[in-house]
Amino acid sequence: MRRFRTRWTLKWRLLALFAAFAVVETVAATASQVIRAQEFIEDELVAAMEQMILLADHVMEHGDQAVPNYAVALGPSRAALQDRPIRHVALKILDRSGVVVLQTRPDENHWTPPGWFIALLDNNTKEWRREGSFGTIIVTADPQTEIAETWEDMVTVTGVVILLNIAMMLLVYVLV
Repeated sequence: MRRFRTRWTLKWRLLALFAAFAVVETVAATASQVIRAQEFIEDELVAAMEQMILLADHVMEHGDQAVPNYAVALGPSRAALQDRPIRHVALKILDRSGVVVLQTRPDENHWTPPGWFIALLDNNTKEWRREGSFGTIIVTADPQTEIAETWEDMVTVTGVVILLNIAMMLLVYVLV
């Protein structure tokens, strides 16, 4: 044991100590981001689902009144919904025979996180389904955009933490 101590100078002991703290700090920062992300993603999905369900209810109310079908009840919103990706939700409207009247496309303008990260944060998918006089409206939660944003944030923050820790260790090395 004495031999081990004589090889390690004060400089290397301090660097080892700072490196150990840097590893713990990085792991703790990353873990806290993932834990917070689970709650945040759930909140975002619930809010998006509620908004889309309000739209669906509005379409169904008009569908039950004087319009001949859901396509007419949607009016100009149909083109806007079909042409734009919708964050956090997918909307699908079927007529009575099961033919798709409207189906939104997912937002795919983001990084693709690794599969293990998606599995970690993608809880069971929520779906709202309502049968109406002209067919069925289905709203499904889509957490992929939020998971991708969380991954981007985590990679960025973790990268900055690692770079700052490396800079700190270099500074300790030079000063000691």
